[in-house]
Amino acid sequence: MHKEIKSYAGPRAAAVPAQVVGLFEAKRRLGNDSVSWSSLVQPSVEMCLAGVEVGFSLAHNLNKYRTRIWGEVGGGSLEEVFSRDTRKRQLLKIGDKVK
Repeated sequence: MHKEIKSYAGPRAAAVPAQVVGLFEAKRRLGNDSVSWSSLVQPSVEMCLAGVEVGFSLAHNLNKYRTRIWGEVGGGSLEEVFSRDTRKRQLLKIGDKVK
């Protein structure tokens, strides 16, 4: 895959590397001192641990891009995150949880 395209599709497109730093800086500059950093990020931590339910839009796009997910060079991250069973190549469906 061409270098420039990696940030648009695949695991590198899933997050912004400096997002946490940016959030911290926004809180430092604009936030209320009586609100702790941990209280701001705790809901996200809980969502990561419990998982997030797959809705219609995500399920639709997983199905739409299934060949990219299964065809990822080197295998791995996308299929591990978004599959029910990698051996059977079954993607997550509406109501499943992503962790």
